[in-house]
Amino acid sequence: MKRFVLPCVCMFLWGVAPASADLVLKTELVSSTATESVYGVSLIGAVDLATYNVEVVLQAAGLTDAAVQVAAWTPGYVFPDASNFFAGVNAAGGEVRVTLSDFTDPGVDTVEGVNAHLALITIDTTALTSPVGLGFDPETLVLATPAGAPIAGFEELKASLAIPEPSSLVLSALGGLGLLAAARG
Repeated sequence: MKRFVLPCVCMFLWGVAPASADLVLKTELVSSTATESVYGVSLIGAVDLATYNVEVVLQAAGLTDAAVQVAAWTPGYVFPDASNFFAGVNAAGGEVRVTLSDFTDPGVDTVEGVNAHLALITIDTTALTSPVGLGFDPETLVLATPAGAPIAGFEELKASLAIPEPSSLVLSALGGLGLLAAARG
């Protein structure tokens, strides 16, 4: 039984691990008070980045677009200056989407602690009745070189950000239960 279960566990962990450790898009809680939370968005490990479009999806009960403010995260902004930085906030379907974009020429390499910051998202938490959930929309993600090609690691990052459909999760769970039942039998 142990010989059967261990490979199954390893295959499961391999399937849910991040696809690439070289290129990372992340959010982090920068500060929090009784009335607001500030989250930072960073892109680490980008090589020859000239254009980005990142859509951050915020979910919380009571959250509206009016409760969200966005600014370029400086110092440490990804590009030499933020003169072309754009942030749009839109509420739709029970979530708030924050679109971040900018471009520069020539491309830059992003390094954590040096120039990996994209934006600060400030959320007025006074009307929220649940914690804030943050994620990225892989379908709108653009990370491109000056020539317009995707940067190295883009496809792997995009795949790691994809959230499985609920039906896929159910099928995975049923498959896992079947494997456990077969291992016991």
